[in-house]
Amino acid sequence: MKGEVTARVGVRETEPARSLSRKERLAVTRSVWWDAGALKEDRIRTEFMSVTRKIGIPSATAPKLWRHQFATALQDANVDPLIRNHLMGHCPVNGSGYTTALGTTAIYTHTKPRTIRTQLEKAMRERPAMTAALLWLGRRQ
Repeated sequence: MKGEVTARVGVRETEPARSLSRKERLAVTRSVWWDAGALKEDRIRTEFMSVTRKIGIPSATAPKLWRHQFATALQDANVDPLIRNHLMGHCPVNGSGYTTALGTTAIYTHTKPRTIRTQLEKAMRERPAMTAALLWLGRRQ
């Protein structure tokens, strides 16, 4: 898309033989987005609200909810944090060369108490001290 914007700006600059203003460049960029099929945010939100009403959860009115649910489902499935980061679109390096932290993905991830308990139990089961403690208590692992 960046290449398309550059090409269109180039064409527009040759027409009047001058540099485009910032406002004119923005208009060219928007035209590329519209041609690519971009939708207005309000339309997406309205459609989302319509769907949630039809399926019986009218209080779920934010499309961003999908991101939270997706991140939480990945967490519950024990998906590696780096893979989760990638799947959420939080790439490790952005276009400017700065790295992004896993913290961005964590904003969308809500760990359920059941997941915490399951992972803690799994981690403790693998410890030799746990085996000794269970034997001492007369329990099997």
